[in-house]
Amino acid sequence: MITCKTALSLVMVFIFNSVVSAQDGDSAESSTALESRLTRDYYEKWKNTPDVTSSTQVPTFYRRVTPNDQDLHFRLIEEARGMTLSRINARILDNDEIQEIWNLLQQHARNAIFGTEEKQCLTYQNYSAMRRASSLKVQAYLRPTVFLSLISNTDTEGPDLVKVADLFNFLVRKVWLERTRLALSLYDLEGHGYLKEPDLEQYIEELIPTIDTLASMDPEYKKFYVCSVIRKFFFFLDPGKQGKIKITKMLGSPLMQELMDVRETADKSSKSNWFTLESSLDVYNDYLSLDKKRNGLLSREELLQYPKASLTPTFVQRVYEECLTYNDEMDYKTFLDLVLALTHKNEAASIRFLFRIIDYKHQGAIDRQTIYHFFRDISKMLQADKVMAPSLNDVVAEIFDMVATKDYGWITLGELVASGLGGTVVGLLIDKDCFLAYEFREQQQQQNSSP
Repeated sequence: MITCKTALSLVMVFIFNSVVSAQDGDSAESSTALESRLTRDYYEKWKNTPDVTSSTQVPTFYRRVTPNDQDLHFRLIEEARGMTLSRINARILDNDEIQEIWNLLQQHARNAIFGTEEKQCLTYQNYSAMRRASSLKVQAYLRPTVFLSLISNTDTEGPDLVKVADLFNFLVRKVWLERTRLALSLYDLEGHGYLKEPDLEQYIEELIPTIDTLASMDPEYKKFYVCSVIRKFFFFLDPGKQGKIKITKMLGSPLMQELMDVRETADKSSKSNWFTLESSLDVYNDYLSLDKKRNGLLSREELLQYPKASLTPTFVQRVYEECLTYNDEMDYKTFLDLVLALTHKNEAASIRFLFRIIDYKHQGAIDRQTIYHFFRDISKMLQADKVMAPSLNDVVAEIFDMVATKDYGWITLGELVASGLGGTVVGLLIDKDCFLAYEFREQQQQQNSSP
């Protein structure tokens, strides 16, 4: 392949030879004029020559598979994926086989004293006998490593024992995880091991009719409920904002168990679980009450009236500067992210979300000036309530004493998360109620401890 540098070298050699030939032949043109003309002519020819290294000639090394039912290649992948999922489903225990395990446990269990209580347990000999008496499908769940991981007795002189309840709960939990993973994999159309927002949305929509506490939901509200569920998953499990979550990450998160707990929750009014209908409606009603203009969006003035916190004007201003808005107004999705961050301030995802807003200088750290910038509003709000506000220097010293830093006076995001007090530090700067709760924490503890 001839490079640009090589081509120019050849042109210059040709020009030199032409000039020499012209001088030898007593040409009428001077050598300078001839050199200029030849350079111009060959440069124009070279400039119009197609570039052989053009990106259009680089071969394609990856082609994304698109979900096109008419594409034979895609249909082949779908068929292979379906067969794989069928094989996985065949290996998962059904309810009858779980009952079989329980019966075998009762047959081979013995009683032993754990502390002051008598519990059903298994020795390894009992465990091996039970395994031999079970079917091959059940034996795959009763490996020796399971027994070793569940040993619970502390008597070093006696035989190793496993509680029957621990073993059975472990097996039920494992079966539940396998069933849930299989169910989620059905919505992973590309087979890459993760779900995008539309995939998770379809899963939640089809899950709702199977949960008694959600089946009676108003159809008009259904899309808002699905939105609130999706936002929590992506807020905590997609910190990089990639728009997708690994299925294994979902299974390892307590969020899946929290969602499934809605099925078992008899009390529909439980607000401790974000996924209950009552909790979701509570957040939605807050949004509607703030939307005074009834345009489906929240302005800065409307957000300042949020009833669950006393947010400062400076913080709200920064929220609208950093978060996605429409004509400088906030939609329901962004509102949900903000509520999640304020409700779970000690979580790493929430600290990361709020840190980006507080870092108004985009320097990647909280310094003295940042604390001054945000705490001024807290001080004004305290004075308006006739509460004595501490000095700015005292607040700065308190915050830097709470977080161990490499450079004093410079708190990075990683240091804030590692401190375990990141939610407290952030709350002191953005929410008057959080500041008052921290300021009078000792009095509150005394009141709680008094009879």
